[in-house]
Amino acid sequence: MTNMADKTLIQGAQNIANARNTSGIGQAFGLGLDKATAQQKAARAAQAEQDRKNAEAIQKRTEKYLNEWDGTNINNGELSEGQMAEVHKAAEAIQKDYAAASNKQAKDPNNMDLINERKGYLQEMKNLKSAVDNYADGFGVWELGVDSDLYSKSVANIGNLALNEQAYTQPVVWDRESKSLALPNSKGEDGKALLYKNVNLPFTDGNDAAKIISDKAGELSEPRKNNLSDFQIKNNREEIKSLILASNPAEGVNNMPALLANKTMLSLFPEWEDIEYAATMTDDQKDEVAEEMSNVVMSRYKSVAEAASGTTPPSQGFSETPTNQAWIADVNKLAKTKVATEILAPNGDYVIIIPRGVEYEGFQAKEAMMRIVAGIDKNGKPIYQVRPLDQGIIQTKKRK
Repeated sequence: MTNMADKTLIQGAQNIANARNTSGIGQAFGLGLDKATAQQKAARAAQAEQDRKNAEAIQKRTEKYLNEWDGTNINNGELSEGQMAEVHKAAEAIQKDYAAASNKQAKDPNNMDLINERKGYLQEMKNLKSAVDNYADGFGVWELGVDSDLYSKSVANIGNLALNEQAYTQPVVWDRESKSLALPNSKGEDGKALLYKNVNLPFTDGNDAAKIISDKAGELSEPRKNNLSDFQIKNNREEIKSLILASNPAEGVNNMPALLANKTMLSLFPEWEDIEYAATMTDDQKDEVAEEMSNVVMSRYKSVAEAASGTTPPSQGFSETPTNQAWIADVNKLAKTKVATEILAPNGDYVIIIPRGVEYEGFQAKEAMMRIVAGIDKNGKPIYQVRPLDQGIIQTKKRK
C-alpha cells in the first residue's frame, strides 16, 4: 500500500515533470511538502482531540464512581457511626488513591499500569461496600442471639463470646493488605490482622438438638414401645449420637459442649455432669464422649421404662437405691387409680400423679403424667411442668 511519504514524492515528481524552469522545480517540491505537513498536522490534531475525549471520559467515570461512593451508602443506618468511624476513613483513603490514579491515567490513557492500578482501587471500594453489608448482616444475627439469650454458657464458648463482643461493639477497621474488615488491635495466629470473616459466631445453647433427643428418648421409654428390635434401638442410638456430634461453627452450631451445659438436658441426664469435654480433644476423643452421652440417654430411659412396666432390668445396666425403687413402685400404683394424687417425691418436691384419662386443672391426660417442679420464678414461686410419667420419675428420684 502506498503511504503518505510515497504519495508526496510522486506528487513532487509530477510537479517536476510539469515544471518549465529551475525555480519551478523548487516550487514543485514545496507544494508536495506543504500538503504532507498539513496532513500530519491534521492527524496530530485529531489524535489530540481523541486523547482529550479519552481523558474527559476517564474524568467523568471517576466523578461518577466517586459520587456514588460518597460514604453515605457504605452503611444504610444499620450500624452506629462509632462502629463505622475507621471504615469511613479507609473509604476516603481509597477514594483519594483512586482519584490520583485517574488523574495520571487521564494524561496517559494507554498506560496499562495506571489502568490496572485504577481498576484495583475501584475493586477495593466495591469489596469494602460488600464487606460492610456482610458485617451488618452478621451484627443483626449476633445482636438477636444476645438479646434472646441463645448462646451457650459453656466454658468452651467463652472465647467466642468475647471475640464476638469485640467484633460487634468496637469500631472495625479496613485492612488494605488483605482488603478485608479486621478486628481492632487484634492479630491472628499468623501475626497478621485478625479478619472479621474468620470470626465464627458463638455456638447456641443446643435447644433444638435437646428437644429432638428428649422427644426421641421419651418415645423409646414408653412401656408400650419397649418391644423395639435391637436394630431399631441401635439406629436410635446412632441418631442421638449424630445429633450430639453435630458441629458447624460458621452457623453457630457445636452441640456437644452446648448440650453438656444445657440445664434442661442436665436435669434429664445428671450423669452428663461427670462427662469431661475440651475443645482441644481429637475427633476420636469427641466420638468417645458422644458415645458415652448417647449411652446415658439410652440406658437411663430404657431402664426406667423397664422398671415402670415391671420388666426386670439387666443387672449390669441398672441399679436403683431402695428409696428410688419404692418411689417407682408407688408412682406406678398411683398411676393406675382414677384420681390425681399429690405426693412428696424423694427429691423433696411435691408432685401430682395424673393417671391416664384423668383431668387435672383443665389438663386431660392421654397417658399417665406427672406434674413436677421445673424451677423457681423471680418471685420465688415454683414453675410447674407436666411430664410423661417415666420422665417425671427420672427428675424426681433421689440422687446418690
